[in-house]
Amino acid sequence: MPTRGRARLEDSPVGMAESFELSRARESAWPSSDDRDPPPREGMPVPAHRVTIAVRRGLSFGALGRSRDLAGTSTRPEVRSSARQDGERRRELSVVAPAYNEERRLPALLERIAAPDSWAPASLSFRELIVVDDGSEDETVALLNRAAGLEGRLRVVELSRHRGKGAAVRAGLEAASGDLILLTDVDMSTPLRETAKLLAALDDGFDLVIGSRAVPGAELAARQHALRELLGKTCNRLLRLLTGIPYRDTQCGFKLLRTDVARRLAAHQRIEGYLYDAELCLIALQLGFRVAEVPVRWSHDPDSRVRLLRSAPRVVLDLLMLGRLARRPLRREPEGTPAPTVDARR
Repeated sequence: MPTRGRARLEDSPVGMAESFELSRARESAWPSSDDRDPPPREGMPVPAHRVTIAVRRGLSFGALGRSRDLAGTSTRPEVRSSARQDGERRRELSVVAPAYNEERRLPALLERIAAPDSWAPASLSFRELIVVDDGSEDETVALLNRAAGLEGRLRVVELSRHRGKGAAVRAGLEAASGDLILLTDVDMSTPLRETAKLLAALDDGFDLVIGSRAVPGAELAARQHALRELLGKTCNRLLRLLTGIPYRDTQCGFKLLRTDVARRLAAHQRIEGYLYDAELCLIALQLGFRVAEVPVRWSHDPDSRVRLLRSAPRVVLDLLMLGRLARRPLRREPEGTPAPTVDARR
């Protein structure tokens, strides 16, 4: 039977630091003239292709006008490498899936997760699936309580009311016990086998790897309706203008990060709705973590839980909040400061 818990979410102070984002794409993969990155705001990293050229010239960029030697001392938080050395144990992977009224789509996810040899890289050991129920009104929780086949590796965290996908993700980040955390949507719009692509970037030294539908190499097997796609691109454009973050697709739900990094990001997370992904990327940059944007395969599911008209007011408010957070220096917490935890009742 799955273990169950009650999530407790808290806010934390926010602060500012420097960061870089290095692109794995070829240098020739520049954006088109009508879709270039907006000018970066002061204190935020320049887009990936510009950083790549700068590094090759031996230059360095820093937040708030500061600079550093890329080969020397950095203000980046001290974190352990995710790369596995020969002879070390396989790293354990926690999969976190937020769920809201997902009784129809959950069975396919549970069946797929239960066969990790078919999707998980050989260097990882599947530890657990954490499904965070965001106050569902259907039989989602009942289905999870009846689920079999994961041999004690299914954990259920219930929020007391419907708060939003961001709140559910934060609870999952806090509850995870593996070495790495994979964030995925219940509909598996990005196939789980794409985990290997994200892991390769993590092992190259990045701290947070985000799947992207908008960088060269991405494959859109089934596209969204033209209106949804236009609104999504418009939202991303506004996001980059307001915050200066360089990523072309923060809203893809497929992400991989180390658990120690996840704890620090969750401690600062405030947005509980649709734009939580963008906030995680912004916090990561402000804390000095390295973020990679990796192309993935993606298919639109018509049974999306995002309702455009109903979500619009909250998205606008979250955009404004992100703009304010981007301009407000984060206060760094001392190393070793514990992140908020989930009060789990088994």
